[in-house]
Amino acid sequence: MVPIVVGVNKEKTNQRIRAFLWQAIHNGILSNLERYRRHLGAHNNFPICEREVECLLHILRDCSYVR
Repeated sequence: MVPIVVGVNKEKTNQRIRAFLWQAIHNGILSNLERYRRHLGAHNNFPICEREVECLLHILRDCSYVR
């Protein structure tokens, strides 16, 4: 098993946070990029900044508007 997954499962934290982290690790959170790949959306841009592709990494770390 991947070490980060083991760490998430062993961490003493809220169940919702563990579920979110597990989904984020396994690409289970539908960003616009994932919706676009699955033909569920018309575009893959991040609606807040419209500059970057909306992937989970951009949403949580890279977007200057979200910081």
